[in-house]
Amino acid sequence: MTIHSDQVFGLPSTRASNLHICSGFIGNLTGDLQVQIQFAGNNTYQTIIPSYTTRVDTTENCELKRVLKFWIGFTVAMKNATIRCRGTNGLHPNDSPIFSKNETLYLVSSDSCKDNTVSQSYRVHPTNCQYYIECRNYIEPYGRACQYGYCFGIYTVETCTPCNSVICLETSSSCTNTTAVQQKKEVNMTIHSDQVFGLPSTRASNLHICSGFIGNLTGDLQVQIQFAGNNTYQTIIPSYTTRVDTTENCELKRVLKFWIGFTVAMKNATIRCRGTNGLHPNDSPIFSKNETLYLVSSDFCNQNFNSTKTNKYHHPTTCQRFISCVGNAPHVHTCSSGLCFSLEKDRCEYCEEVKTCP
Repeated sequence: MTIHSDQVFGLPSTRASNLHICSGFIGNLTGDLQVQIQFAGNNTYQTIIPSYTTRVDTTENCELKRVLKFWIGFTVAMKNATIRCRGTNGLHPNDSPIFSKNETLYLVSSDSCKDNTVSQSYRVHPTNCQYYIECRNYIEPYGRACQYGYCFGIYTVETCTPCNSVICLETSSSCTNTTAVQQKKEVNMTIHSDQVFGLPSTRASNLHICSGFIGNLTGDLQVQIQFAGNNTYQTIIPSYTTRVDTTENCELKRVLKFWIGFTVAMKNATIRCRGTNGLHPNDSPIFSKNETLYLVSSDFCNQNFNSTKTNKYHHPTTCQRFISCVGNAPHVHTCSSGLCFSLEKDRCEYCEEVKTCP
């Protein structure tokens, strides 16, 4: 049995392109394959009728082999249930039924993307680190699986990463009372290098990240900006956000991923994240390290096109970054720590070996 990762409860219609598969020898047409489920907290299996099925029978060594493809209209009651396939062989009616390996259902709700503001984005799966949620057409969730050995962590920027380098969402807490251990007062921020002003739409794959302990749900993380020539910060509302809350030592830790629709007025501005802790409301807010915005125009590729072999260009203000042009759209990338972009060698090199730099 192979269970598709697209396990969403409460869907209004069948997704016939994301079917589960059960296969086995049934001997002849008196044999059969059935789908069985064991609900969480129960110790017996029961046969269920899938909402949609197709089957193909072939003959191998004078026995029928059946491939059953099926779709289940999952319900909330099926969360954490176990399913299996049961096979009987018509040529050997006295033999005991044969069962497939049990599979646990890692369901997500059909409203998992209800607050999504872009046409396509990716979110952390609430119960399985090897899975993630793809939001399509703004609000339609699809369960997806990473390739073997890869996970989708809470700090991952919208891509699967080798599991040994990923921090996964915690799915349980040992907290039994309201007592919390005072956590380190720290807010961290990572700003993606793809900083382009004037873009017509969100790039939900190139998100910035802010994280910190907020205590409980009355705490918060906010993004603040200080425009060039100004000496005060103001809170801004990102164009797109996702957030994941986990519990550590009975305090909430929030990971806020966000995208900003940069404008030309934000050139050389400074941004930071501001954190407040709901369990310690009298404490002063905590701020992340400030980061300067090194913006380029969405018209960069039209202005700088010079037929380079790979359509890569120096960043106008920092040697550690470079710009690739996909069509006429600029995408900003950063070199690894200690490296600078060499236009001559078309790659990042040790900075002292780079001959030309803006």
